[in-house]
Amino acid sequence: MRSIRFYIQELLNQGVGASQTFEINQDFISPDRSIFEITKHLRGNAEFIKLNKGVIGRFQIQTEIESPCSRCAKNFRLPIDLNFEQEFSHEGGQEKAFEKLNQESPNILFTINNNVLDATSSIEEELILAIPPKPLCKENCNIKLKS
Repeated sequence: MRSIRFYIQELLNQGVGASQTFEINQDFISPDRSIFEITKHLRGNAEFIKLNKGVIGRFQIQTEIESPCSRCAKNFRLPIDLNFEQEFSHEGGQEKAFEKLNQESPNILFTINNNVLDATSSIEEELILAIPPKPLCKENCNIKLKS
């Protein structure tokens, strides 16, 4: 799997409320190919805003996956649009401050290490959540699997 990382030293050196935007255009290998396979580059952008004790990322990403239809079992391509926010905290010397922050905001599971924000796991989770529970190749797919 290719990592999706952002070098944010410039942002971290600025004051609270500063932002930095990155374009996303890269390959990504699906974490579990038995569920789906990504067939297009991830494209979009990520905006990071500096908080008092971390960074919030706002992601807008488009891609396409290949998935089996839940009715006819035929593979088809399904466009996926991701729009989500994720908080990131620092690792290392500020552990005590972020231990307290994580108690106050238990949603912070992702970290910044050596000025690099790794969004791979966050994007991977959002991709999995974006797949419909019963994807259909077309709205009126009426073919049922033989038992």
